[in-house]
Formats: sequence, structure tokens, C-alpha cells
Amino acid sequence: MTSSPSDRIERDDAFDKIEACGNDFVLLAHEPDPKSVAELCDRHHGIGADGIMVLRSVRPELTDLGHLDPDGSHSFCLNGTRAALALLARRGRIAPAGRVRTEGQEFAYRLDPDPILFLPVRDYRPLNWRGGDHLVSGYRVEVGNPQFVILEGMDPNRFRELAPRIRADLAAFPQGTNVTFLRRAEAGWHVQTFERGVETFTKACGTGMYAAALVLFGERGTRRVTFFPEGRGTVEAWLEGDGLAITGSTRHVFSGTWPATEVVAGESQVGEARCG
Repeated sequence: MTSSPSDRIERDDAFDKIEACGNDFVLLAHEPDPKSVAELCDRHHGIGADGIMVLRSVRPELTDLGHLDPDGSHSFCLNGTRAALALLARRGRIAPAGRVRTEGQEFAYRLDPDPILFLPVRDYRPLNWRGGDHLVSGYRVEVGNPQFVILEGMDPNRFRELAPRIRADLAAFPQGTNVTFLRRAEAGWHVQTFERGVETFTKACGTGMYAAALVLFGERGTRRVTFFPEGRGTVEAWLEGDGLAITGSTRHVFSGTWPATEVVAGESQVGEARCG
């Protein structure tokens, strides 16, 4: 007998594929062997994803999630957190409002209908990165993982050339860093990110946009921003009370088992106009 989508994730061999603006994840109900993470994320020989989300526990007062990058390291991931919460909400597993803990961070969420995450406002500081003949002015931000945000002033092709070098500069960033580039759009900001742990450009990076919003709020004096990542959709961030709120759509792509024995089509998309 085929299991239903609501109970499939509880099986040890089950997974759900979820995504936000093309930033995609495999959602598991158990902590994977770190050696298997790269295989699961492999787009040719595995399921294919930018990372693994782990549903550690769901209690009335707190949902606990984990996240692993393809290299097996743990890191804070906003897109994966939002996508996992959205799927849990559709399956009736979490309340319309509550708290979530993930990789050392804990904060409130609300479903409206997409998950809105309520995050602290964090400090940032200017930083000039120099590599050979290249000088790049940006902002260093710590949002649960390290970020370097470049606000305009660079050709996109040059950014794609230099971002991997900036990420790998351990003298400037001892833990490595995500590297995000912002340039003006008609109704917001185009955003590109090279992600540490994934070690390539992803379609969207939630923590990169969190960091970018903090820089824009401080440097441009705005209170609300719209981001257009490289994947489909937009991300909204705004100041609310003494914190920052960020939201967007997510999508359940499909369910299955690994090693593969069955695959079930995904549920309908949540909030197709927005994602994050």
C-alpha cells in the first residue's frame, strides 16, 4: 500500500523535495550520515538539492529544524526553514504562529499564508576586500552565518568572477563567507549570491537577503525592500517593531523514498507570486 503524503516523511527512507525561488532542499525526518549528504544533493546521481533540511522535532511550543550543506557542514538557512515550515503547515503539523529553532538560531514565525519569519536586527560594518589588483567595497554582516554584501558599483560578470575568490579568502573571512551582490531593479533589487558550503551560485539565498536587507535599511534609509533573486519569484523584507520580518513563497516539488522505490507528485504551490 502506498503511504500518504502526510505520513511519508516519518519513514526512515522517505524524503520531500522543497524549494524557494529555486533554492532547493531535501527534507528528511532523521539526521543523515554526513557521508551521504553529497550523494543526496548530487543532481546527476542523487535527488539533487542545494542542501538537506532535517525535521528534528515538532512540539506545540517549538519546531526544531536542522540544515546541512552539500559538504556535510551545518549552517543556518532561511529559505530551507521557510520551505519546511510551509510544508508542515499544509500538512497540519504546526500552528498558525509559533517559534522555530534551527542551527543555533531561534525566532518566531507566523503563517499569512506563507511563513513570515521575525528576526533580530543585527549590526554590519564596511569592509574593503582586496585581491591582487581588485578592490571591492562591501559590508560584513553576521546573521547566524557570515555574509559579505556588495551594494551596486560592480559589473555582474565581474562579481561572478570575484565572488568565489572572496568566499575562499580565509585571511579576510576566517570561516569563509557567503557573497551577495545587489543591483537596482525597477521595483526593488536584483540579488545574486555565491554560497559557502554549496560552493557555487544558488538561485536564491535567504540569509544573503536577510543581510542585504539590513544593509539597505541602514545605508538607504528604507523600511521595506523587495528582492528579485535569480530563481523565480520575489522576497519581501521589512522592519517591524524592533526586528526584521521576511517572507515569500515556497513550493513542495515531490515526495519519494531513497533509495528510490516510489515518487509522488508535489502539492500545489504556496504563494506563487512570492518566494524566499
